[in-house]
Amino acid sequence: MKNEELYLLQADVFKVFANPLRIEIVELLSQRTYSFKELMDCTGALKSNLSQHLTMMTKNGLVKTKKIGLHNYYELSSKKVMKSCVLIKKILIDNMKLKNALLENL
Repeated sequence: MKNEELYLLQADVFKVFANPLRIEIVELLSQRTYSFKELMDCTGALKSNLSQHLTMMTKNGLVKTKKIGLHNYYELSSKKVMKSCVLIKKILIDNMKLKNALLENL
């Protein structure tokens, strides 16, 4: 696989983290497996909207789904998914601290 192809795949994964609802879903799924209905109730998302987000997350390999009876259940494909979110949040916090320190020195 060429580097360009890998960069495109990475960009697609980063796009998953570019939406607040999808980040919320990652945080919820880091705790346990959720049914579609439970995710709807917890996030307040509309059925069609939630379905689109979960489809994107599944296609990019961050979420996996299993069907039990008539219900779909969702879970993170790896603990690394949540670790990625945590790392991004830490970078954001560090940047905010740096900006605050710069403002205090003005």
